[in-house]
Amino acid sequence: MTMSAIPEKKTMTLRLGGKDRAFVLDLAAFAHAEEAYGGPLPIHKLSETIASFRGLHAILYGGLRRRDPSLTIDDFNDMTDLHELEAVSEQVIEAVKSALPREGELPKAAGAEAAASSRSSTSTSRARKTSASRPRSGVN
Repeated sequence: MTMSAIPEKKTMTLRLGGKDRAFVLDLAAFAHAEEAYGGPLPIHKLSETIASFRGLHAILYGGLRRRDPSLTIDDFNDMTDLHELEAVSEQVIEAVKSALPREGELPKAAGAEAAASSRSSTSTSRARKTSASRPRSGVN
């Protein structure tokens, strides 16, 4: 992926607690979301993650906190209304889809294949050395 192919951070507006609020998803927003979630977000299961109240809560909080660093979890809880969540969850799903790279867009880690190959050949050569240094019982 070239630098020009990296999308700009998109701020969207979500209506929560009767007010329009700025929402953005980037690396820091996902970090805030994981902190609120209590661990890694299962982003690879997007629909299941956002379909859960816990996942939606975490992603909403993380995305809102990026534009309002003073937002506490208690403030966030006070502003959320279950009646607004259906419309908001659809917007969040679209935001997550546009924020995350699509399959095939992730650059391969430099040397990852070579490192994997090296690990494989190293473990194979260790196995050969170990079996060669063992005395063979019953065979002379």
